[in-house]
Amino acid sequence: MLSDGYNAEQKTTVERLEQLKAEIEQLKSTAINVERFVALARKYTDIRELTPEILRTFISKIVIHERPSRKKNEGEQRIDIYFTHIGSMPDSESERVDHCKDKAISAKTAEFPDAHQKPISPIRA
Repeated sequence: MLSDGYNAEQKTTVERLEQLKAEIEQLKSTAINVERFVALARKYTDIRELTPEILRTFISKIVIHERPSRKKNEGEQRIDIYFTHIGSMPDSESERVDHCKDKAISAKTAEFPDAHQKPISPIRA
């Protein structure tokens, strides 16, 4: 009886150990990929022009999803960018990008408060 409990505990411990080893290998692989991406980024620290070579270096693929609405210029369209060595940007990062975009729009509105109004028509002679 006592050995049955010990054997069951040992079995779960061995299974957990295998699971943790697999997670460690995955994390090591991710760390190596991030290091490779950072090495590429260091190579291109002063980009003056975005060339096809630079795009191919950093981006492995771009997936453009269908719009939720078929109407032109209506609604948002999801675009996933898969970076070389590190994959796609997680949703939390996308939300952070949206937040930064909103902050930039707010700052622009604060800088030019009348920008949303209709433009003044030119004076005709």
